[in-house]
Amino acid sequence: MRKLTFLPLLFLFSCGSEPRTNVEILDDNNEAVDSIIEIEVDSIPLLDVPAVIDFTAYENIAFGFADLDGDSLILIDKPEALEGKEFTSAFSSNGHIKLNYLGHQTSNENDNNRLNAYNFKNLEGELFQVDGQPAPLWEVVLFVPTDFIQARKHLAKTSVRELSRQERVQIEADKDRSLKKSEHIASFAEGSLYFTEFDKKGDSVLVSVVWIGEEENVYLDFPAEYNEMSTWRVDDGGQFDFEYYKIIAVFKSDQGIEMVTDWVGAEGSSVNYFLGVNGKFESVKSAYFYSAPL
Repeated sequence: MRKLTFLPLLFLFSCGSEPRTNVEILDDNNEAVDSIIEIEVDSIPLLDVPAVIDFTAYENIAFGFADLDGDSLILIDKPEALEGKEFTSAFSSNGHIKLNYLGHQTSNENDNNRLNAYNFKNLEGELFQVDGQPAPLWEVVLFVPTDFIQARKHLAKTSVRELSRQERVQIEADKDRSLKKSEHIASFAEGSLYFTEFDKKGDSVLVSVVWIGEEENVYLDFPAEYNEMSTWRVDDGGQFDFEYYKIIAVFKSDQGIEMVTDWVGAEGSSVNYFLGVNGKFESVKSAYFYSAPL
C-alpha cells in the first residue's frame, strides 16, 4: 500500500530568549526527521472537489428560432470562430432538426429589434432551411456544429412516470424540505426530469428542476423570498408557472448531463445551456431573446 509521508512543521520564535546556533537548530531538525508520521492513503477522506469545466465546446453553440411557417430558422449572434455553413444540426423540444444553410441575412429598415417570428425577415443572422418536419413556433432552438453533437448523445424521450416514494424521500432529504408538489417533464433511458416545489420555510420558497439519474440527482434550484405580487419574476403572483419553463433538449457527454432551457417571460425568453456538476446544474452559456411587444 502506498503511504503519504508528513514532516512535522517547525515554528521558530524569538521572544527575548537567547539566540540559537545553527548546530542547535540542525539537531532539532534531525529529531523531527526521526519522528516522521506515516498515514495510509486509504484512510484519508476524499474531498468533494468541483469538476473542471471545459468551456471550449460551449463557445461554439448558438441559439435562434423559426419563422411563422416553421420551415426556416435564423441563428442570432453566430460565434466568431465558425462559419454559418458549419452548423449542420439544430434541436428543439420536438427533437433533432437537419439544416440546409442558406446564407447570411442582413437587417433592414423594418427591423424593430424584436427577436420573434414576426420580425424574422428583418433581422440580421444566419438563415437555414429545415430539412424535414417543421420546427415549433415560439420556441428557442439550439444550433450546434458537427463536432459538438458527435461528442455527446442526444437523449430521446420515453414513457411518462411519477416519482416513486423512494425518490420523493431522497429529494426531501437532499433539500431538507418537504415536497409540496411535483410534475413530470420527461423520462429517458438514462434518467428522468421533474419540476418540484417545496413547502415554504417562513418567507423562503424553493422550486427545483431535478434530474434523477442512475448515479445521482442533479438540481437546478430557484430559491426566492415569497411575495404575493412578484416572487420569481415580475408580476408572477407568487406562483412558479411550470408551463412557461421549457426543456428544449437533454444530452449526455463525458462531462455529465446537459440540458437546454427556455424560460418564457412577459417580455422575452431567458435561454441557458446547463451542465450537471457535482449535483448542481451550472450554466455554461446563456442568452436573452427580447420579443415583446409582438
